[in-house]
Amino acid sequence: MCVDENGHIDIPEHIRIIGNHAFNCRKDIVSVTLPDGLITIKDSAFNACHNLEKINIPQSVLLIEDDAFARCFKLDHISLPDGIECIHSGTFQHCSSLRHITVSAALKSIDRIAFLYCYKLKEIILPDTVKYIYEDAFDGCNDLSIISPVGSFARKFADMHGFNKDCAVISQNISDNIKDSNIMGYAFISYSTKNQQMADSFKTLFNQNNIKTWMAPGDIPFGSTYTSTINSAIRGASCFVLLLSESAQGSQWVLRETERAVSTGKTIFTVLLDDVPMNDDFEFMLSASQAVAIRKIDTNDENIQRLLRTVSVYTNGIKDKMPSQRLDSENTLSESQADRSDDINLENYFQDNAVMKGTVLQHFRGRLAAHVVIPEGVTVVGSRAFAYYPDLLGISIPSSVTKIEEYAFINCPNLRFITVSKENPVFYSDGNCCIERATNRLVFGCCTSTIPDGVAVIGENAFNGCKNLEFIRLPDSVAHIEKSAFSECTSLKSITLPDGVVDIGDFASCNCSNLADLMIPASVISFSNTAFYKCQGLESICVAPGNSIYYSECNCCIEIKTRCMC
Repeated sequence: MCVDENGHIDIPEHIRIIGNHAFNCRKDIVSVTLPDGLITIKDSAFNACHNLEKINIPQSVLLIEDDAFARCFKLDHISLPDGIECIHSGTFQHCSSLRHITVSAALKSIDRIAFLYCYKLKEIILPDTVKYIYEDAFDGCNDLSIISPVGSFARKFADMHGFNKDCAVISQNISDNIKDSNIMGYAFISYSTKNQQMADSFKTLFNQNNIKTWMAPGDIPFGSTYTSTINSAIRGASCFVLLLSESAQGSQWVLRETERAVSTGKTIFTVLLDDVPMNDDFEFMLSASQAVAIRKIDTNDENIQRLLRTVSVYTNGIKDKMPSQRLDSENTLSESQADRSDDINLENYFQDNAVMKGTVLQHFRGRLAAHVVIPEGVTVVGSRAFAYYPDLLGISIPSSVTKIEEYAFINCPNLRFITVSKENPVFYSDGNCCIERATNRLVFGCCTSTIPDGVAVIGENAFNGCKNLEFIRLPDSVAHIEKSAFSECTSLKSITLPDGVVDIGDFASCNCSNLADLMIPASVISFSNTAFYKCQGLESICVAPGNSIYYSECNCCIEIKTRCMC
């Protein structure tokens, strides 16, 4: 069915069912008018209609199936008809612009991941008819408030998961400790009560080093709801410190707190209190987190000093003072960046840890949590110079650097800030990306990158090992994605490829284990069969209509000429 010049579709009046995948991946659709008399909208009917902004659902509709409007990135409001009793699995997942939804007064249940990562959804009113809400129905809706009658199932769910109207008040009044932390930020400490003495020691140690903390039960105000207060505290924390032991792995409270920290995107610092291997639950959740073994409190211990420095980086304002992603490119630290490195003499830190050969920076040995400023005079950043530097938070590149070799910043999972001197003739920075001027090639990025318009090429290994990168959207100007560009981005859940991408290189998104769906634009003419190697979580592959080289069938990409599955 064709759209008009404004991207609108009018569904004929005689239609009673919108079939499975009927408009799946139709990026040309902007608005839809559904006819009165329509009864069913089936599985993935409008899935991945990335530009769909407006659709009416008539009162005659009685059933909306799984993923019906999933990944409609521009859909900002929806009103469900009175006959809808269930919001099925994934119906609105990844609708990242969804702000308003009106549900039926007869609604009874909300299924799994129904509103997953609808992070702009601030409020939903649920009737007392709701008797079941799947635990992860609203995962990723970090600012959501659920409004429902006192005593109702929905209200109890909201209290348990921190989605109630009182959350804002609770999070501001949890304790005097947290009130003070509005300026400094705070670390949430999760532990088993069997390790109470060790937990108290860590809290004291952090506080003595000007690190604000939150820890149950001492920081829970009298009369507050235990579960909702803990949820609010996790959501408001700058970082999450997990004291992991055999008893902690057996604690349902520690498990739930860690799950909430993961779902709300907190940086997790795992302290291993004993030698017991992680069980499957914790190994899965903590695969991308930093871990350090500490058996006793010894302030001279190198691991404790490293933990204190790194946690201090987060609690001293990294979340609240995070600058705009489109930074002015200067070879100086901003005030907020200076705050994160105030215990380090940056000039001496570079000189003490840089391995130089003439004006070539061959290797950087420093491993403190720091923003590294490369001084003027350095001309080349060598291959693997900063590779596998987990505590690198920021990098400033001077005007003298004219070459950045491959793998220079591979596997820097916590890199968040990239600035290049405005005087640099070869490179510039925008949106926390380093870009080559002559070719508009993105040389390297980080977990907070916003790729600016004008970038034509995502370079080889540009985001390789950015394990904290969760979402990335490529601008319409991107035509080429080079080898291993997003390889090992193990937290990457969504990547939006624009019309105009021509080729996707070898291992482009290798081992992006959390990537769930993929839409290949009509413009792609070259697609490596290893581009999405080891993406075990990939559930949906769709080739856009009009592609002359490939088509999709049964969630497979197939070359038309050879009938070979890519």
